[in-house]
Formats: sequence, C-alpha cells, structure tokens
Amino acid sequence: MAACTNKISEVKKINKNGKYNYIGTASFWGEPEGQGEMEDLETGAIYKGTFVKGKLNGKGTVRQKDSTVMQGNFTDGELNGVGEIKYKGGTVYQGNIKNGKKNGEGKETFNNGKLVRTGVWENGAPKSIKLQGVFSNEDFTLAGVSLTDSFSAAVKKLGEPTGRTENSTGTFYMWQNSLSVIAKSDKIIYAVHVAM
Repeated sequence: MAACTNKISEVKKINKNGKYNYIGTASFWGEPEGQGEMEDLETGAIYKGTFVKGKLNGKGTVRQKDSTVMQGNFTDGELNGVGEIKYKGGTVYQGNIKNGKKNGEGKETFNNGKLVRTGVWENGAPKSIKLQGVFSNEDFTLAGVSLTDSFSAAVKKLGEPTGRTENSTGTFYMWQNSLSVIAKSDKIIYAVHVAM
C-alpha cells in the first residue's frame, strides 16, 4: 500500500462548505497550501499570500469588507510582527502588530498626512503617544463636539477620554470613537475625527 502524502497539487478552485472560496495551490486533501487567494464568505475578507494548513502564514495581505488592508507577516491567519494597516478613511499605521492589533512601537499617519502619532500601542489602543503635525482652528463639529465647546463640555457629551498625552501645544485626549482633541486649560484648540 502506497503512503499518503500531503503533496501540493496544481492550482485548484475550492468552495469549502459555503465558508470560503479559494483559488491557488492546495494539499492532497483539498486544503489551501502554498500561494493562493481566499475569500471568506462570512466576513467578506480577502486573503492573499502563502497558506499553510488552510491559514495565511508568511508574507500576505488581507482586505477586509470595510476596505481596511493589512500587510505583513501572518501566523495562523493573524498579522504579527512589523506590518502596515491602511484604514478606509486614509489613516495608515506602520509598526509592530500582534494578532492583528497595533501592539508595541508604531507610527500612525492621518488627516492626509498632516498629523502623525508615534509611540507605543497596547492591544490596539494608544498607550504612550506623541503627536506631531499641523493644527487647525477650523470651526467644525465632530461627534457632537465643536471647537466652541469647553473641554469639560466635551467630557459631559462623550464621557471620560480613553487616552491622554501631553505635548507642547496642549493635552491630547483620545476617545474610543476615534475622536481626538487638543485642549489647553478648558479650551479645545484642535479636534480631529480619525477615519478608521
């Protein structure tokens, strides 16, 4: 009796029980193995790169349904190590990533490159951040907060900020809804909604 191997076959098109569509090389058992492209039919995400035992491993790219693009090295389908995340609204994060989340040192550029946050993230959230860039005095309203509001009024509307960093311009406050403001004393001097 001949031994059965997990030999990689020619390029195949596979539909796995309505869970995903895959085109690329596959194992003898019909599992994605080697170079290919997979569409997750449940989430709408598209995976491109090297697959090992049905999961993205090594250099690859994932485009999520909301147009977020993750690039770098993957381990068992998760982005790990140094990588890049480009969000639909134009925000770009470059740096350390663990299990698909910003983790460790990195740099985030947003607002058409006018603002840059550098520092340390932990489990996707900013931990120690430095803000650099052009600050605007445009009068606009974001998430119900206007530049004409006091900082204390913003806190009443949004709740306590999830992050805070000091810089020479003032204090940089961040909320989970991606709204960030810079305040000096009780006056908001800059506000930006980071399009994720």
